[in-house]
Amino acid sequence: MIESFAQACWETDAQGVVVSDSPSWRAYTGQSLEDWLGEGWITAVHPHDQPYALQQWKDAVAQNRSVDAEFRLKRPDGGWRWTNVRATRIFNTDGTVKKWLGVNIDINEKKEIEHQHLQLMQEIAQQATNKYQKLFNSMEEGFEILELIRDDTGKGIDFRFLEINPAFERLVGLPIEQALGHTCRELFPTVDDWWIEAYSRVVDTGQAAQIEHYFKETSRWYKVSVYATEGDQFALVYTDITEQKKAEAALRDSELRKAFLLQLSDAIRDLAEPRSIQQEAIRVLRQHLQASRVSYTEALANKTLEVIATDFVPGELDLAGKCFPLSDFAPEVIEEWTSGKMSYRTNVSEDEYVSDEQKTLYERFNLKAWANIPLVKKGELVAMITIHFPEAHAWSPQELALLEETAERTWAATERAKAEATSRQSEKKLRTLFESMEEGLALCELVRTPGGEAVDFRFLEVNPAYERHSGIPNEKVVGRLRSEILPVMDPTVPLYERVVRTQEPLHIEQFASSVGRWFEVRAVGYGPERFAVFSPISAYVKKRKKTCVTAKSDKAFYLN
Repeated sequence: MIESFAQACWETDAQGVVVSDSPSWRAYTGQSLEDWLGEGWITAVHPHDQPYALQQWKDAVAQNRSVDAEFRLKRPDGGWRWTNVRATRIFNTDGTVKKWLGVNIDINEKKEIEHQHLQLMQEIAQQATNKYQKLFNSMEEGFEILELIRDDTGKGIDFRFLEINPAFERLVGLPIEQALGHTCRELFPTVDDWWIEAYSRVVDTGQAAQIEHYFKETSRWYKVSVYATEGDQFALVYTDITEQKKAEAALRDSELRKAFLLQLSDAIRDLAEPRSIQQEAIRVLRQHLQASRVSYTEALANKTLEVIATDFVPGELDLAGKCFPLSDFAPEVIEEWTSGKMSYRTNVSEDEYVSDEQKTLYERFNLKAWANIPLVKKGELVAMITIHFPEAHAWSPQELALLEETAERTWAATERAKAEATSRQSEKKLRTLFESMEEGLALCELVRTPGGEAVDFRFLEVNPAYERHSGIPNEKVVGRLRSEILPVMDPTVPLYERVVRTQEPLHIEQFASSVGRWFEVRAVGYGPERFAVFSPISAYVKKRKKTCVTAKSDKAFYLN
């Protein structure tokens, strides 16, 4: 029965030594009887398999256990075929080993199929490896295989670079060979613990994570996908999103800038008094910056800086009204201010250019960071906005630009308020003059036909003296046409049109038959289509022209 499926049957003594012939073995291997006996069978085993086959047989005999091994045997034609060797013990009645019986089953076809299958799997694996390697080397994203390094308590404290794709050099800025096999802390000793803690959570929980964070060692933002692999190893896929973050920050700064400037504009729009504008502007600015103090200072003619307005948090010194001679400041500081150059410090306590004496002064004012924004007009320092922080403050370019714009807007609003105040004062004086002057004064506007011919004029405003001179109540004059008030044809319309057109003054004497009076009239242009008429009544003119009333009604005489 055994011979029906076994290619060779054989037996040995209790020590595993061949002592009897096996025609089937010799027929299968081509060995002679002399070669077969003893331990000569080993020479029929493939040289590469001999150490394994001999060790398997010796271990079985020594350990008194069965044999089940696979190795190649030589064929009579010189070839090699795989066989499955199985051997078991035959015992004496006393339990000792009497002999060993063994068989060799040809499994060469099975091994060839296994080899082909293995070869196919290796080819598939190699193709996958090639594809992976191609993707690994060509992908734009960075890809890394890392290993978490733990301390004695099991806490993650570092990680080692096991695999790195070429994108690493572009995204991180280091050669691959400089990083491969090294730890993060070896490359970046001051790395933020945040990164290691984030990676540790992924390894410990097995939960993938997507993170965005700033890596100060490269001054870049990264978007990172983290995946646990096996053991303490994990994989990263990451991209540089620094430009995206800059764009987002610029947009955010732009929106914040717009919101702040709108708030500033709303706060000072309706204010007319310069000091109120300055005070409100620095209040809005301090709250926006969350600073401890913001002051508006003006440069006086006596080379002194006076704090005009200040806004501060409770507990800070009130500097309003304080004066600081320019001579108290270093020449280079004064030069910066007078040239319009902004100056600032992020942390005076750690600034090597700040003297110990200055640091003591800053400490007295609870001051660690500051900025001065000088305003220079026509080459002269005129004002300055100063911002104070009790802690270190990193001034961003956008923030500094906003401070400059705020200073300019505050200055412009202040100057506009001063100009408007001056204008109101002048207007008040002019109004007083307008109301009290002896001469009649009328502000008029030409009226033209669709073709452009001046045919009339409208009274826009008249002073009280005009009513006394003309004898016509002002309420019947203002807003009405001259032809509505005095239907008689007026020969002066062309004269007034010339005044408007040429902006040259007019001086005439005119008799008004409707009121029976002579007037000395002066007219000047003061804007498009508008002119002003001065009419001082003259007793001399009235008397001199009395005899001419009937002959020269509504006639005008040039006096120039």
